[in-house]
Amino acid sequence: MPTDADAVPEIILVHGLWYGRGSTFLLKKRLRKLGFSVGTFSYSSIFREPADVARQLQRRLPEGRDVHLVGHSLGGLIILQMLAQRDEPFGARVVMLGTPLKGSVVARRMARLPGLRQLLGRSAAVLQNGAHPPGGHTEIGMIAGTAGRGLGRVTGAIDGPSDGTVMLSETRHPGLAAHLQVSAGHTGLLFSAEVAVQIAHFLSDGRFARR
Repeated sequence: MPTDADAVPEIILVHGLWYGRGSTFLLKKRLRKLGFSVGTFSYSSIFREPADVARQLQRRLPEGRDVHLVGHSLGGLIILQMLAQRDEPFGARVVMLGTPLKGSVVARRMARLPGLRQLLGRSAAVLQNGAHPPGGHTEIGMIAGTAGRGLGRVTGAIDGPSDGTVMLSETRHPGLAAHLQVSAGHTGLLFSAEVAVQIAHFLSDGRFARR
């Protein structure tokens, strides 16, 4: 955790599909209490191409100092796309919350159902296909929910452990520095006090706290 002697570490929160700046309000408040300076990155998850959003995120990063990134769901994929586009190493850490690295079976089901593909907008391809953590020294941690409450039940796509929207198996990748399961739904990851504490631990130490 940050101490009084440290420079205040910075975080930028990146929301997911259909969410907005307001969805990260409570998480931002908790991380500030844990000693971080926290900002948000807002974008159109429906009408903007993810590659364009990733470039916009890159421009948001300040020059000359490292800023940690936390992405919820699609937000994590946007962060990975930004890292893949960078020419220089990324010196901070990343935490993703319920991000479908292997692609989302729910998104693939929605893409096949009449009238639902439009709800995915220009993010449809990246949500269906996922993204891989880049090679190099960037430490990336994943927090995945296991409560099983969410969109997956509505579409009938979920068959196995999940946060209700993203399958637990979709959040795993050997390129991750750490993977943690918590009892929360997909949206609940943003409102969990435990998630906030675990984010703070990973960003400070490169690992999640032992429970």
